[in-house]
Amino acid sequence: MIEKDIPGFPGLVLAFSGIEHGPMPKANGTSPKKLANRDGFVSSLGFDAGRICQAKLVHGDEVAFVSDPEKIIEADAVITNSVGQPLVAAAADCPMIFLWAHSSEWAVSLIHSGWRGTLKNVGPKAVDFFSWRYVVKRDQINALVGPGIRGCCFEVRNDENGLRNFVHWPSFIAVRNRRYFVDLAGIITEQLHRAGIHNVLDCKECTHCSPKGYFSFRKHNNSFRNLAVAGFKES
Repeated sequence: MIEKDIPGFPGLVLAFSGIEHGPMPKANGTSPKKLANRDGFVSSLGFDAGRICQAKLVHGDEVAFVSDPEKIIEADAVITNSVGQPLVAAAADCPMIFLWAHSSEWAVSLIHSGWRGTLKNVGPKAVDFFSWRYVVKRDQINALVGPGIRGCCFEVRNDENGLRNFVHWPSFIAVRNRRYFVDLAGIITEQLHRAGIHNVLDCKECTHCSPKGYFSFRKHNNSFRNLAVAGFKES
């Protein structure tokens, strides 16, 4: 998934790598091959790979503002208004959320919203910070739910570590052949709407079964990850 130069937002890049781009490193990864894959993918999008800021994901709800190039920042949501600053995060099946807006200045956010972060409302908390930090009305903020495991494939067990976590979201649970599936992207979209965002887009791509080919922990049972990238390119 690569979106560039969205109407009204010149220079905006929202991207998510796939198998064709190779496995990507975690924030503290040291594999030369994976680091080269990351830098090459980010460079191909028009950014200086030397300015990469990669989120170290902790499956929480921490939101961090990035003003100066930092190699690694521990948070599941990162926000910047620095043009030319690529925000990146590596994930396999966890959905990524992209936010962007323009009021007095450009701003973009990248949010890792796995099931734990979703239940902690990491998306709405990032919206709160985004709206406050940039003094932008919520109905002026745009959102895109990127690739991630979808309700077609996100199966959970009927226990306290699975299905019971989603008791407050019954309309996003499906039962098929006595198996339980959760529409995590649907929950995220509903959370963003409740947070006041009107324009919520969904790429509708499942990392587990999409023919486009993404790394999926549940499908491949390995540590290979995709890379989400968000930022405004310098003109």
